Amino acid sequence: MKTLIVSFYKCLDESVLHSGKLQIPREFCWNSDGVVPQQCRLETMSGSWNVDVKRIGREIFLEEGWEEFVVGNSLKLGEYVTALLWTCQVLC
Repeated sequence: MKTLIVSFYKCLDESVLHSGKLQIPREFCWNSDGVVPQQCRLETMSGSWNVDVKRIGREIFLEEGWEEFVVGNSLKLGEYVTALLWTCQVLC
């Protein structure tokens, strides 16, 4: 069973489209131990992309692989990206 944990949305501006990275809320990717994963997988109807997660100072970004995700989904200025974080739970 999949359970939605948290979500966020971001309007794509010039910095998001051309910087090669997307800043994400810290609360979105921290687990209960406060650990930030090194990589995540972004999935859309068009496919899936592995994207590196990097901490820069106190901020967290999607970096390596983000540009491929933008191109692969033909994202444009002013469009919105909605991210959902799911967890899988096995019921015994």
